[in-house]
Amino acid sequence: MACMTEGSQEQAETDDAPIPAPKRRWPVVAGVVVMLLVLCLVAYLGGWFASKPDPGGSQPSAEVSAEDMEIDFDLKSAAFYLPPDNRPYYLYGDKYRFDLDDREPAVEPVRFTDGLYYPTEGDSGDEPHMRLAEGTKPIFTDVNGDSNTDVVATLEFTGTPEKRYTAWKGVFIWLWNDGKVVPVKHPAAWQWMDCPGESDLTVKRDGLSGLPLVTRSGDGNCDGEKNDSQGENPPPQTVFVQDGVPVSIGHATSAVDRCYFFDMYKKDANYVVTKEVPVRLAPDPDAAEIDGTVLVPGEGGKVTDTGEKQTIDRIELRIGKKPDKKLYDGWIPANLVWSGANEPISCGWVNWDDIGKKLKKE
Repeated sequence: MACMTEGSQEQAETDDAPIPAPKRRWPVVAGVVVMLLVLCLVAYLGGWFASKPDPGGSQPSAEVSAEDMEIDFDLKSAAFYLPPDNRPYYLYGDKYRFDLDDREPAVEPVRFTDGLYYPTEGDSGDEPHMRLAEGTKPIFTDVNGDSNTDVVATLEFTGTPEKRYTAWKGVFIWLWNDGKVVPVKHPAAWQWMDCPGESDLTVKRDGLSGLPLVTRSGDGNCDGEKNDSQGENPPPQTVFVQDGVPVSIGHATSAVDRCYFFDMYKKDANYVVTKEVPVRLAPDPDAAEIDGTVLVPGEGGKVTDTGEKQTIDRIELRIGKKPDKKLYDGWIPANLVWSGANEPISCGWVNWDDIGKKLKKE
């Protein structure tokens, strides 16, 4: 069409005739149409780009709900960290004989197959193994305050028949982290299950926060009627996960390990430390120190720092009369006795390197 217009103009100029008006306005009309088409296309593409998902992931991801976790998480094939030597930490230092090489913390998790794990290759049936505790139902709740649903469940190790201090129950936690479920290395609580007297470990949701509430009952010291069951179990503990470590909150934030025992060594002052030494939430030099901070549970798995600080009055080491300073790489579970009228007790870990060759005292 443009060629025909240019040809008509050349002929008109040769004949000295004026160019017809309609032909002279045609390029203007065409330009307007093209402009409108361009504007429509820009508007359309602009809207399309505005609604297109951001491939860079700058948009916030949806929080993981309990319903999503229940669908995606299969406890019967879950990975978990099995404590050294297939049992939790010993609490009486050198009272029981074992190979220290077997006490190295697990580096890699193991995994259930149909809800069972046998630590010795080729074992099956009633051989010692880890399994889901009878009647256990996973608890789907936020345990670290990130608004994502995590998982809490009770597992048990069957142990060796007629051999004490081999069968136990433990509360295990799995966190939702960067799009996957990650097992927490340290159990949130544990209890011997092959004691002379009956003992048990249960966990349920705290009514306000939904955090795990752990209760231990019965023969916690595994000593039968001896000591009249004094100090065998701590009060129910509300568990929160802080920097990947389960902690007990509500009083001074402390470790969740078992240390709440009848003071069988308290008469010997050599095992009491009154001078300040670092006390940690786990037997790990990188674990946070227990500094008396008081965290209290809040709604929806959140915790609140009250701003209150409590003071340790003394540390009672949970060791035998001839402690092996190599045990657990020098880590010692300890009762922390806090200042106050009732002298409340919680748990922590100290290391021989921090105590020194002689116990630090006033």
